[in-house]
Amino acid sequence: MNNNPKIIVTNIIVIVLAVLSIITLCTGNFFAVQLSIHVDGDLLTSVAEEQMQEGEENDVDYATLFEGIDMNIPFSFQLQSAVLLQAVTGDSSAAVRAMLDNQLGIVIDDLFNLVDEVLAAFTKIVINTVVEKAKDQIYHELAASLGGNPTDEQVMQELESQYGISESDIDNLATDLSDTLIAFLQGGPNAVSETLQTSETLDKLVSVYAEQALIDSQGAGSYTQAEIDAKAQELKNDIIHQFDEAIAEWSPEGDISEDGIIVWLFNKIQGEEGTHIANTDEVKAYIADKIFGGMDESTIRYISSVLKYLGIFLLIVIGSWAYLILKILVKFFARNKTVGMFFPKFFGWMPYVLFVGIPSILFRSLNTILNKFAAQLSMDAGTVATFSEFANWITVKFSALTWVSALCSVALMIIWFFYHRWRKEAKAAKRAGK
Repeated sequence: MNNNPKIIVTNIIVIVLAVLSIITLCTGNFFAVQLSIHVDGDLLTSVAEEQMQEGEENDVDYATLFEGIDMNIPFSFQLQSAVLLQAVTGDSSAAVRAMLDNQLGIVIDDLFNLVDEVLAAFTKIVINTVVEKAKDQIYHELAASLGGNPTDEQVMQELESQYGISESDIDNLATDLSDTLIAFLQGGPNAVSETLQTSETLDKLVSVYAEQALIDSQGAGSYTQAEIDAKAQELKNDIIHQFDEAIAEWSPEGDISEDGIIVWLFNKIQGEEGTHIANTDEVKAYIADKIFGGMDESTIRYISSVLKYLGIFLLIVIGSWAYLILKILVKFFARNKTVGMFFPKFFGWMPYVLFVGIPSILFRSLNTILNKFAAQLSMDAGTVATFSEFANWITVKFSALTWVSALCSVALMIIWFFYHRWRKEAKAAKRAGK
């Protein structure tokens, strides 16, 4: 039976699979991990309280201050296949620097994605500070009238019934303000001051503790409503001034952008004596120089060796696919057009399974692994709980473009179910001289 037409069509399909695998193995990510740390008000409160010295009195209600904060801090690491191939075929130390440059670019991109969430958290904290002052004032008034300590629910009920400020009003103010900041960041007009000036909710909040602020600054006395209103406006202007100062720091040249905020943050971290950075490219170059310059030769050699060994492994996988293509082309004009597919079937799936599949399974079992590890070391229950809590804060996702090679390898295994029969028939026909 002549199976050559089927074999030719199948061989063409196999070549397409091999070419796809080679292209993605050469140009994509060999390994990538996206880590996200979930930060909310409870976590920030816990961290802030842990930073307090033993016996230190807590004058700040951190739970209120950080109420409503909910964001994810991303961190990504990517190892490009091109870097591994460079480590094998070129200067391995240059490959280390290329990997570092690539990674810093990813970190900057992650910071860009984080800016909006940080601005939303920043505005929420500022508004919560104002709310806390208002609630504190109402708390003392209720405590005096009730003869006991009122609950937070009672305080909020009083805030809404007496002053017309609901929780949704507070949330809307924070959302409107953060949306205005983000719009300004993306090139819109600076409407932050206008948003605050026209906010009825902010007017009501500062009016709650304006009289107490007069007493604190000038002493007890009888104050007219005009004096209280003037003090409320002064307090409101102070809040607006805080935002104006922050925006001025983020954009010293008058133009605000995501790049500008990141550059400002980096210069802030460095301090006055650090090197002044003008743009994000300089941020990346400066950090890369510092990290690379701080590595000793043994560290660079170690990293270079790891990259080189991974590069050799990658070349073996690429070579298995390339060898399959070569065999098909050589056998194209032969009587027996079938080929063996062992090497790509054996190696094609390995990069994805070893560097994505297995790490993903291990991370899903992280809590179990931590508990077993803690049991082996006889850790106390508190330490184990801390480990488990930390594991719940983070989300990790492994990925790589090597999934294409793995999928093509699986496709070869499926093809082989019927292809190997044609191969046996072709070999039998050759032996029989047909």
